[in-house]
Amino acid sequence: MGLLNRASDGQLSVLLALRRALLHRGPLPKQELLDLCAPKTLWSSAQSTSEDKKDESSKKEQQQAKATLTRWLEIGFFSQADDPDKTISLAPAFKEPNRESMDPVPLRAAIRQLVLSPTNNTNILAEERDSEVAGQCADLTRGACWVLTQDSYTFPGGKWSEVDELIKKQVSSKPMPFQNDTRWYAYRDDYAPFLGLGWQSPLPGGGVQLISDPAAAVLDELPGIFDSTRELPIDRFLERLAARLPVVDGGTYRHQMEEHLRKRDTWQPRGPHEVSTSLSRALIRLEESGALQLPARSDAPVAKILLGRDNTTLQRVSHVVWTRAS
Repeated sequence: MGLLNRASDGQLSVLLALRRALLHRGPLPKQELLDLCAPKTLWSSAQSTSEDKKDESSKKEQQQAKATLTRWLEIGFFSQADDPDKTISLAPAFKEPNRESMDPVPLRAAIRQLVLSPTNNTNILAEERDSEVAGQCADLTRGACWVLTQDSYTFPGGKWSEVDELIKKQVSSKPMPFQNDTRWYAYRDDYAPFLGLGWQSPLPGGGVQLISDPAAAVLDELPGIFDSTRELPIDRFLERLAARLPVVDGGTYRHQMEEHLRKRDTWQPRGPHEVSTSLSRALIRLEESGALQLPARSDAPVAKILLGRDNTTLQRVSHVVWTRAS
């Protein structure tokens, strides 16, 4: 059904609870893991004296835990042994000691790499059911690409009704970036903030909106982008970033979504020397935080334009300098 379908595929909070249990207890029989993370005492209806309610509760018990475990087994976060107890363990990338530290970056980066992997996104624009053809994470990847193509300053990242209206204006054929309100809110409230692809801002009168700004994800990827160097030409930096974060400008998935949007002329693509407002916003935030420097050298053969509100030019950039390289 796709990763964003909370009812059928579980929730991010449940995933983290399952992982925490395995970190502390080691590999566990499948049912023991479920009982540990979703004990029957959590289900108030199970305490009812009504037999009908007991039967109904028995069907719902551990539903989210089971759904989450099943989906993330398929994605590759967990592994299941071929034994009578169906023993569950963490995949190697998610059981290293530093994944349990207070620093969220290692875990966030590892999960982001997993959900954006080609194996889990075989065709993000397939019209068939996501879980059958397009890969287990295609709905999340597709939604992320669409959000990051939008004007970061005008995108209505709050109510589903406003997001749905924009989708209908821009997308003429299936698949839609978000199929319904459930998937939108799962992305807005859970996956986008957790994966560093955006952040929430309070709305006047209550509620929140998602700001399309992948600064946290870009920051996570800087060590791998720069490797042993400290400075890169802007085009080389963007190329390496897109390889590691394929939902941003120049990324494989991002290119597919932009071609999908070109079927209508209501979405305006950026120019060849322009950086999208979402990525521009991220780079400027990282410059302001001191993580990056963005010089514009007059003798550089290539330069890019960072865009701001109303697609106005904020600054010209020829190189990217990582100020925190060791």
